[in-house]
Amino acid sequence: MHPHEKDIEQQIITDIKATLLARKSMATNKDIILELLLRLETEQEIAKLDVYRSTLERVVHATPDDI
Repeated sequence: MHPHEKDIEQQIITDIKATLLARKSMATNKDIILELLLRLETEQEIAKLDVYRSTLERVVHATPDDI
């Protein structure tokens, strides 16, 4: 992964958090995961899909298991 890709992923996470916090008082990693899944289901542009997938992977790896 290029450093620039990591910056793009972080910007997506930051943007999603801002969107979520505009609607509710707290944004959890699960909320971010759900938003990324929604974007993956609705996005048509291949380049954005790739970035959303890698961002989702990053958030999932950073999220502790509930088990």
